[in-house]
Amino acid sequence: RRMETNKRPLPGIVCDIDGVLVLDKTPLPFAADMVQLVKTPLKQLDPEQFPNTETPLPLVCLTNGGGLLESAKAESLNYILKLEGLEHKFTGKEILLNYTALRPVMSEYKDRLVIVTGVGTMEAIAKDIGLKKYLTIEEYAHLYPDMVPVTGKAQPQVITEETRRKV
Repeated sequence: RRMETNKRPLPGIVCDIDGVLVLDKTPLPFAADMVQLVKTPLKQLDPEQFPNTETPLPLVCLTNGGGLLESAKAESLNYILKLEGLEHKFTGKEILLNYTALRPVMSEYKDRLVIVTGVGTMEAIAKDIGLKKYLTIEEYAHLYPDMVPVTGKAQPQVITEETRRKV
């Protein structure tokens, strides 16, 4: 006869993306299978031990990269691992990027002028974080060329009226 189910809490899993699931844009062997297994509801994996548990183990993947929204990184990871269209794929809530931890703090700056810099879709990230007033580093360099040691390549060709209103 089976003993009563142990009531110990189950661990969540925090997993690096680079070098664990993918290397560059190549999936590592068994990474997709591991994701499918970990994201399967516990009731389906072991109905005797988890008869009422419809959720999987908590899984969060992180990377020191950024430059795009968490949802876009999830889509990219799903594409690389060929998880698109499958039941158990990543969502943006399961991805932590280099700026994700700053989201709660950024509400303090939503109405203040800030500079956003980095590679990728920085304006989309700024808007998604809730910033209302921001300049990209290229806009800043164009408006204040003597204040920033940036080459001419970083400066946009035209500063729009919208950019001028930001400052």
